[in-house]
Amino acid sequence: MLYIIKRVMNVDPGANGAPLSVTFESFFHKKYCLQFPRCAPHVNGSAPNGGAPTVFDPPVLEVYSLRKGKGREGGAGEQEWDKNAKAVSWREARKILHKLRRHMIGVEESQHDTYEAMLYASKNEGRE
Repeated sequence: MLYIIKRVMNVDPGANGAPLSVTFESFFHKKYCLQFPRCAPHVNGSAPNGGAPTVFDPPVLEVYSLRKGKGREGGAGEQEWDKNAKAVSWREARKILHKLRRHMIGVEESQHDTYEAMLYASKNEGRE
């Protein structure tokens, strides 16, 4: 199932290893949380700047359906995993990517390709 985004409500860059999350509303007025799980720490055991790793697992996209009436406006609220979800549409995923880049201060330019690869993998998943 592909989700078309009507509006992005919240972008949470995540802290201390938490997934980066994008909360959005679909054209059918349902709210979803798109999560980008973080990779394991780098080989030497430390992340850049001593913080949590800043790269994400390219093929993994987790979409959670947000239960109505839970959580604050724009927040994650109570989450329920939608097993039918694959990704948002490619065009909308590109828009998310640009929004995410505003939150990628200090992230190397080369790591932006990780997002591109992740979104590309999502675009092609389930079309074989």
